[in-house]
Amino acid sequence: NKNSVASFLEKKAAENRLIKIYLDNWWKETQEEYYKDEPSHYLAYSKVVISNWIIKFTFAHMIKRYHLPTKIVEKINYDTPVEQAINIFKDLTEKIDFFTILSPIEYSELIPNNFWRDLTDYNAFLTDQGISDLPQEVLQTMLEKSIKGIRKEIIGQFTTPPKLAEILV
Repeated sequence: NKNSVASFLEKKAAENRLIKIYLDNWWKETQEEYYKDEPSHYLAYSKVVISNWIIKFTFAHMIKRYHLPTKIVEKINYDTPVEQAINIFKDLTEKIDFFTILSPIEYSELIPNNFWRDLTDYNAFLTDQGISDLPQEVLQTMLEKSIKGIRKEIIGQFTTPPKLAEILV
């Protein structure tokens, strides 16, 4: 889905200058981190959007045994508008917190229908498979691995870009 999400973002950025400005500025700040893997900021940001969605759904299913309001994610399907799904996660954030994981990222609603279908299929799979019934240790390991990158970003645990390091030295 990376390429289709990237193409969709690029199309929307061509239609809306504010989106283009945001993504261009985001790329200026994060290019060092992604450039080795992704030559395009649309491809790089598509990975961020996809990861954000997958982590939201996975996490909500993982904790629904302990936080009953998260059971509402089971109702999100292909017919649910993306904006409504974003609002569901916003509501969950207000009810149970977990802002870091459940809050939306900028322009996460800009996804093509084929990715939304895959994502809602993934959500149905998690609903059917009963991921919340896994042992506590497995859930903890999955959670730690899935949010490791988010935690690093929030507390600033990324390597200092070479140019900034030179200036600081």
